[in-house]
Amino acid sequence: MPQSSSSGFFKRPGAPALYYQLNACGDAKGLVGLIHGFAEHSGRYDDLVRKLAAAGFSCLRYDLRGHGRSEGKPADVERFDDYVTDHQALREYLRQQKLIPACALHLIAHSMGGLIALESASRHAEWVASLVLTSPCLSVTLSAPLKWAARVIAIFAPGFYFSQPVAAGQLSHDAAKVREYLADPLIPKKISARLLAALMQEGEYLVEKPLTLAAPVLMLLAGSDRIVNNAPALSLYERLKAPQKKIFVLEGQRHEIFNEVEREKVYDTVLNFLKQVPPASAVPPHSYVGP
Repeated sequence: MPQSSSSGFFKRPGAPALYYQLNACGDAKGLVGLIHGFAEHSGRYDDLVRKLAAAGFSCLRYDLRGHGRSEGKPADVERFDDYVTDHQALREYLRQQKLIPACALHLIAHSMGGLIALESASRHAEWVASLVLTSPCLSVTLSAPLKWAARVIAIFAPGFYFSQPVAAGQLSHDAAKVREYLADPLIPKKISARLLAALMQEGEYLVEKPLTLAAPVLMLLAGSDRIVNNAPALSLYERLKAPQKKIFVLEGQRHEIFNEVEREKVYDTVLNFLKQVPPASAVPPHSYVGP
């Protein structure tokens, strides 16, 4: 199957430039939109993109503002909704430039990216063909005093930074992947109080929000996750209304299931799910003010 790849930066007025990558397959079965989590970047998903391409799926991925090669203050955001707006604007811009097809996306979103995907899917159901959530960060595993401090500091000193709260050793059992993470210069080593507070608030909001989605949903949780608390994700799944939904708790696995020692099984689970989703139909364009 013919394949091509390209990359570039998307800039809209008043917002940081976002670095994106496109991997296109001829006669693709669908287009996957990949949203990474906090303190990482889209380049860490090369293996997954290759698996998707081999199965006939094109892929759009990008670095969130303040992450990877994208512009913006490192690991900071004024409002969590800025991430959602970035996602929607990038997608529509690429459609207008005819760089991606006018069809709904299969969203694969990890950790903090899962919150962005849920918001986008709930607001623009016609944009989403299916939704895969891996280790969604609906509740961070932090002490109550630290959570309280983040909320207070975010109000009075939003530019204050905490040291990186993610313990690298808790991401995966694969020692090589942990070393890669620690040595990666594109990974933020700190987080702003404003982002931490916004992340917690968004997770709490989604857990309480009645969610009805028009697309099939697959949720994959790491059974030995010490980065996020799985209980809110299980609660959200139980209340979530969707035409089809599946959930798997991967016992013994840590937070980054795409980088775990048994990741091939995770890839197969995701691909089998995508192959069962009906082909995405064309959707009408949405308003977008270009750069």
